[in-house]
Amino acid sequence: MISNFVEKSCPTNRLEIKDPNNSKEMEYNLAELIKYMVSVAAEKNPPKMYTTGQLAKYFGVSITTINNWINENRFIGVKRNAINEKIKISES
Repeated sequence: MISNFVEKSCPTNRLEIKDPNNSKEMEYNLAELIKYMVSVAAEKNPPKMYTTGQLAKYFGVSITTINNWINENRFIGVKRNAINEKIKISES
């Protein structure tokens, strides 16, 4: 569960848990996860968020194309939970 959380929240920072029954390994991974969470929470400049309209203008495509890209999972970690849900997409 910890490994999956880190993989989904930051794909480049992946914990590898070889033996989930090894308490020392789990303790180490939990400590690393907490360090990572603290570093993210302590960031002074949160990532800039963009609307679909802003991204469409940036990429030179229509808002419909951006919405299609969201539906095709081209933006990592961006999911639309409801039809016509307004979402903001992080610069990261």
